[in-house]
Amino acid sequence: MASTNKTQYLGLSQWLATDRPKREDFVADNRIIDEKVKEHFTNTQLHLTADEKTKLISPVEHRLVAGTGEESIIYTFSFTPSFVIVSNTSKPMSAYNTGGYTVVNGGFAVGNNGGSTAGVQLAGNRLRLEQSTTAQNGVFLNLNEQYGQYLIVAFR
Repeated sequence: MASTNKTQYLGLSQWLATDRPKREDFVADNRIIDEKVKEHFTNTQLHLTADEKTKLISPVEHRLVAGTGEESIIYTFSFTPSFVIVSNTSKPMSAYNTGGYTVVNGGFAVGNNGGSTAGVQLAGNRLRLEQSTTAQNGVFLNLNEQYGQYLIVAFR
């Protein structure tokens, strides 16, 4: 005989002394509990996803790197950044040069093809920085100057 009474919220068996529990009752109760626990833990309105937890625990990755002087250099992250900032640590982000052109020493890029400043390109988890040998269109890119020190901050 199944239980005479059931719990209010989950409908689990509450046997009276006169009830005779059956294996099927325990199996049904376990199924109800398992379904409700699964429903609770997979509810992203109540719980953070693994990706959301990572963003809270470790929202940024930063690197201090030395330039190589090559025309471009690529940095690969262990995640796909939503936003990246690059800056030469000893120079302003950009400066007007007495030669009549602007020197770009830093910039940013927005993930998912959201745009970027000159010389900075972000595609997925790969960041490309460019270095000019001459100014073009009034701009000299200085994002991989040989021995230049650059701070790169990538946001998850």
